[in-house]
Amino acid sequence: MTTKSPFFSIGIPTRDRTGLLVEALGSVLDQSFSDWEIILVNDGGKMPMSPTLAHMINDPRIRLIPLEASAGRGAGRQRVIEEASGEWMLWLDDDDIFTDGALLNLARAVENLNGSIAAFDTTTFHAQSQSWRNMAQIGFDASMFANKAKNLVIAMLQGWDASNHFENLWSKVARTELYRQIGFITDHKDPRSRTLEDIEFVIRTLEKLGEIPSISLSKPAYIFRVFGPNARSEQSEEPELRLAASKKIHDCHNEFFSTHSDDPAYEYACQRYLMGAAIHNRFQQHREAWRLRAEIAVPAGGELLELFLSEIIKDLPYIEGVQKGDHPSTPDEVKRLTRAVTPLTRNDLRLALIDRSKDTSSFGTRRILARFRASQIAVASPTQINEGPTMPELPAENWSVYAVDWRARQWIMVDVPYSILLNTSVFAYADQYNIAGATKRIPWFTLTNTTDIPPRKIIPIFSIGRCGSTLLGRLFTAANCNVLFELDAFTHLGLAASLFPQDGEPRSGIAGLTRELTSHLAEQTSGDDRLVLKMRSQATSLATFFDQQNTDQVIFLVRNLKDWYQSAARAFPESTGSLASQLVAHFEAINRAIDQGLQVQMVSYENILADPVSQMTTILGYSPNENAISEIMSVDAQADTAVSKTSLKNTVMENGGYGAFMEEWLGSVDKLRLERLGLDGELRLLSATNLRQVETSAELSNKT
Repeated sequence: MTTKSPFFSIGIPTRDRTGLLVEALGSVLDQSFSDWEIILVNDGGKMPMSPTLAHMINDPRIRLIPLEASAGRGAGRQRVIEEASGEWMLWLDDDDIFTDGALLNLARAVENLNGSIAAFDTTTFHAQSQSWRNMAQIGFDASMFANKAKNLVIAMLQGWDASNHFENLWSKVARTELYRQIGFITDHKDPRSRTLEDIEFVIRTLEKLGEIPSISLSKPAYIFRVFGPNARSEQSEEPELRLAASKKIHDCHNEFFSTHSDDPAYEYACQRYLMGAAIHNRFQQHREAWRLRAEIAVPAGGELLELFLSEIIKDLPYIEGVQKGDHPSTPDEVKRLTRAVTPLTRNDLRLALIDRSKDTSSFGTRRILARFRASQIAVASPTQINEGPTMPELPAENWSVYAVDWRARQWIMVDVPYSILLNTSVFAYADQYNIAGATKRIPWFTLTNTTDIPPRKIIPIFSIGRCGSTLLGRLFTAANCNVLFELDAFTHLGLAASLFPQDGEPRSGIAGLTRELTSHLAEQTSGDDRLVLKMRSQATSLATFFDQQNTDQVIFLVRNLKDWYQSAARAFPESTGSLASQLVAHFEAINRAIDQGLQVQMVSYENILADPVSQMTTILGYSPNENAISEIMSVDAQADTAVSKTSLKNTVMENGGYGAFMEEWLGSVDKLRLERLGLDGELRLLSATNLRQVETSAELSNKT
């Protein structure tokens, strides 16, 4: 029996973006047109697969082709066309999506196509600013494209702002046979195999056919999504590689470029493809607003952050235009990819925390339709995720707590098991966001069946960023302790605690939620009797809520100011002006915790570097494996992250910044309260012993 070939073969090369891949696959699975196959080539990616993604690729129309090592873009695409059996070929990047009805519209359009390839309309969605622009495709010939590409070297390095994406493969539908005839460069030594492979293919197609026509659709079929400067960091190319590929294209297609003289059609094309003036201006205003957002230091994150940020942009005409539907996309796509954010006031938060009612509602599992956040380090929030269609329920062990929905009084969970996060993920909040394929909501106070924390020793670690807390967490793993790094549900609770430093009623609610979450984690993570919870810097105010729990010790990590400032300024250059105020708030939170009776341990980063085995022995009460400790110390604790040593090595700190920082710091901090912590003004331990127990307020009073 002969199996009928599908109408479309859809190629999706992917690497370590499993969460976004769920959205890409979902945009195909949700199509009314079902005569397709997906060739999914995993280009050496190692990122864990969510249960939702595993369920999706069980569809018999989806074929997963794993490559043991990264072969490059050209080789990945070549493998797709070798495997494809459909009559027509489409491409879908793993972070993009098709619009609703796209495949049906394209199938109808190509029925009347005389040639073997055509361009179709696309749209661009900027997730950070939630702005749109349509990219109307028109047919173009070799002359037009040659003129566009004549300054390819400069254009590539400047980003091709006037592009309408006609050089990209995902704005094309072509017969699979044409791809087989032309093919892709697979030699890894050739830079065109690793970048600009789409432009190389278009030029070779034009050399063969002379032109690429366009087809008319009722609406754009493809959404090219831009997530911000860091969203594609794992797959972005170095400018030198793009430059090398650009030069190679010129050298190998010299006749193509020399044959076609300057043509006014190129200038016309650029004008045609730019956004309309009004939309362009509003978009630029909105981008400027986001730049201002990054410069304003506010002690909040997630939904709370919107309270401060909404004031910056509320009067921009762009926002009003989007709310009225004045944008180039359709209402369905806007609803799918954007979320209306209603600012959460402090009073809203207070009322949620003092509400003693217990919600027992059932909330089903939902596939993630779209996700977007302002930056890679943004605090997890319900506003970052759009929930889509319901899915079959998953076992409890497949879920982890991701964020807090204050208004709904719910825990937001994602289908990323704790087994994936425990001990290996240095930023749990980031891996949850990047891997998750589905969400579910659990009402507060229903995470566990008991309010008692299982008999495990809880060790929370608090610090301000760039103090070495990731390294300390790694050392705990080397000592066979279970470590959970930077779970943002705790960050939410810490931010809430900072807003109510003295208000007993909401603090009681925060205490209950902290206890519930800690109990849940102690139940769901097995292994050593110690569970180390490494917190983000925004969670410092949560420290006092661990005092009455089964806490072995609460650790505060410090680092001498000069080294800390240099590291923080390199990692977060946009925040150097607010570092002093952040540090003051951090130490005020520590002292507030001590005033309320918390016993803390101060640990020096410098002393960890000098003698890690001795420091861990003092903390743990037993000697860890020295070889395991040495192995941790020999590598970058944040390797492969945006703030790793490698990524920071060429970053230069402003020479004058440290002096201004120290002046502000010393003018704001209470030195007596620093001495109480055993620290001098530059955050060096006064005692010869780096690990010491800080006196409570009463003990300090007795001494004075």
